[in-house]
Amino acid sequence: MPITSHHKNIALYMVKCVVGFVAIMGVGAAFSIPDVTWVVISMLLVLSPDSKEVIPLTTTRIKANLVASFISVACVFLVPNVTLAICIAIIITILACELLNLMSASRPALAAIVIVSLHPAGVHLWSTALERVAAVAAGCIMGLLLTFIFHRQLHFRQRILGSGLGGDA
Repeated sequence: MPITSHHKNIALYMVKCVVGFVAIMGVGAAFSIPDVTWVVISMLLVLSPDSKEVIPLTTTRIKANLVASFISVACVFLVPNVTLAICIAIIITILACELLNLMSASRPALAAIVIVSLHPAGVHLWSTALERVAAVAAGCIMGLLLTFIFHRQLHFRQRILGSGLGGDA
């Protein structure tokens, strides 16, 4: 069975996910960060297996995640009931995604709401919500970095090979 561009995209996606996971875990261990779970989850939600529109899709997902994160924080602080706060954040986030033309990234944004809003019982709401916003932002940044590194290199190599500079001599 011949290797297609689809197979290459899937392989590249696997490598990006594993490299991102290992890098985040390594940074977490090096700096004694106790929990990098939300950073990993946010990074994985931002990455895309499709290389055709990967950079615009990644940036759209990052914008939607950040919008959702800030909406979540506002709702959690303004609405005393967490369940109600999350429901309101879901509605406002979907409306914001629609208004900002970010609907293609609404699903990862909804996951960001849960990441930011839910916290263990007895944990201080302010610190947890703000730590989770930072985790979502860090995961988004890591996803964007991986996208640029892997896909800029890929496009650069394709241009060189396509121009005959790196082809068979």
